[in-house]
Amino acid sequence: MSTTPIFPPKTMLQLI
Repeated sequence: MSTTPIFPPKTMLQLI
């Protein structure tokens, strides 16, 4: 995931 940081940090938290 870290390889493609396209979305903001908040979106990453929601995905996880």
